[in-house]
Amino acid sequence: MDLSVEPLVNDKWAVSIPLMSYQKGAVIVQMLDDVIGPDRFQRLLRHYVRIYQFGVASTHDFLKLLRRVTKDMKTDIVEFFSVWLHQGSHPIVFIDYDKSLNRFILTQTPKMGSPEARWPIPIWTECVSGKRKPQLHWIPRNKQLVLDLDQLTGTNSSSGVAFNRKKTVYYQLSYRY
Repeated sequence: MDLSVEPLVNDKWAVSIPLMSYQKGAVIVQMLDDVIGPDRFQRLLRHYVRIYQFGVASTHDFLKLLRRVTKDMKTDIVEFFSVWLHQGSHPIVFIDYDKSLNRFILTQTPKMGSPEARWPIPIWTECVSGKRKPQLHWIPRNKQLVLDLDQLTGTNSSSGVAFNRKKTVYYQLSYRY
């Protein structure tokens, strides 16, 4: 069984859970922490431990708590996290740069498994000159993401842009420019 193709939530693993699942799970939980921020993440964990410390919790129970803690966010965090839990493989994010329009075009494809598989992908950009704070963007499941260079760098269009600087993500980046 190729574990990189298997989803984290998988009935086949009821008896023995492969090490790869723990590794993938840890990275996806860290990605969730980066997306919702440390305050919300701490609140989520406190609620979870308080409610289930002497009992059993399901994935559904965790997602209900996640919805409660992130209900004020613009992005549907439960949908984001659910896709990453229940869908196998992982995406490759292609970053192309259109020099004539000064913009980045980001698209995705699965590393392996179903060629139709897609994820809601968080990606952070940071202007290397420090003129702008890091920004979180979302690559939609079935669309490309277009980022104008001047919006990422402010007035300094010659500054470099870093993707996912100091972030933990469970996908590959492929720069094609």
